[in-house]
Amino acid sequence: ALRIAALPAVVMFLGSCCTKFVMMPSRTLAGALQHLAAGILLAAISEELVPPMKDAEGLWASVCTVVGFALGVGILMAVGALCGDDDDDDDDDADAEVRSNASSVRSLRGRGGSLTSQAFRGGAPETGNKTAPAMLEEGLLETRQAIAFPAQLAVAVYVDSFMDGLLVGVALVSGASAGTLMAVSLSFEMGFLGLTFAASLRGQSFTRSMLAIVVGPLLIVIAAMIGGFLGSAIATDPATHAGVSAFGCSALLFMVCEELLLEAHEDDEKHNPWVDVQLFVGFLLTILIEKATR
Repeated sequence: ALRIAALPAVVMFLGSCCTKFVMMPSRTLAGALQHLAAGILLAAISEELVPPMKDAEGLWASVCTVVGFALGVGILMAVGALCGDDDDDDDDDADAEVRSNASSVRSLRGRGGSLTSQAFRGGAPETGNKTAPAMLEEGLLETRQAIAFPAQLAVAVYVDSFMDGLLVGVALVSGASAGTLMAVSLSFEMGFLGLTFAASLRGQSFTRSMLAIVVGPLLIVIAAMIGGFLGSAIATDPATHAGVSAFGCSALLFMVCEELLLEAHEDDEKHNPWVDVQLFVGFLLTILIEKATR
């Protein structure tokens, strides 16, 4: 579990660290990769998680399947209800705050330039004992301090990271290939999540930003180990194995339908067939890779 979960964790960390050097991907590219990840997840569900649910026989196996499926949907719906609105509100507030602070910096820079020009003309700007550069530096520091830490967004990112890691661990119960497929597909999502989260941390101190960035990848690894341990412990018979598989199946279906595909079509003014076809490309490629590696 540790080695497989390391892939999305490392991708998320690298995505966060590359914010200063890499431009945010376009909506078209992001949507295409999200569709590709959704296709990989759907193939992993059909190939690895559905068979144990179908093969388990008996009343107890059916009960475990229903309970596991309901828990997967219920938990992710609860997480979405708790974190979804706060996440969006925090993003909007952060964007507005960044725009406001940028405007303040531009205004201050212009003011500093006019003060400097006035000093060269021999005038005496009304600055008290402070020089124009000092006022500029003080204003920049105040602006930097004014950018609040996006706590609500951070909580949403950390919960998402933990749930994704848990699903990787649970998928490993159905086989190493299921966990690997899950890790590959989630790497797309976590890479973009790391990029956007790190972008919201601009204006924070380096130490605070790095600590906030590291927490997400660590939660993925920890949750994957917990999921793998718990899944292996309770999936000793076909009935409980079916329940664990049903939990992972419903949770991943929720992630595909309510997160990846919705985000891919968010603010989508024009329908792009090239983006949509990546869903089927991801599904088919996963099936072909599975066939080739058997």
